[in-house]
Amino acid sequence: MQLSNDVLATLGLIQTADGQTDPDTAVVDMAGWDGVRFICVLGVITGAGTVSMQVKGSATDAVGAALAGAVALATATAQGGSLLIVDVFKPIHRYMSATITRAVANSVLGGVVIERYRGVKKPITEEAASQIVAGVSVVSPALA
Repeated sequence: MQLSNDVLATLGLIQTADGQTDPDTAVVDMAGWDGVRFICVLGVITGAGTVSMQVKGSATDAVGAALAGAVALATATAQGGSLLIVDVFKPIHRYMSATITRAVANSVLGGVVIERYRGVKKPITEEAASQIVAGVSVVSPALA
């Protein structure tokens, strides 16, 4: 079985310019899903800067309250292209999102992908609002 059959990927946040604003990702509905993983791609973190990603939950379709322990942190020692990942299995809230906090100095974000997994319906089909332009799943193709 291919991973793509069990995961729904959503672009939660597009790339952001160098700065210190604290953007929120899109809010995703967890109805019918067992878990969610937030993957933040880091760009350059300047000087003593830090970047953290805090996952939040809510009973409504809005940015909610921070979940205890659901935070990942990177400092300027992280290389551009590094990842912050927070995975929440069996969340108690129906709606989930994340806030990215850039502190002390400027940093660049490469974006955030949100993956919902272990859905009750199979196969998984992309939502109409999905940012996936092209995707392909193959089973061990012949060598060219």
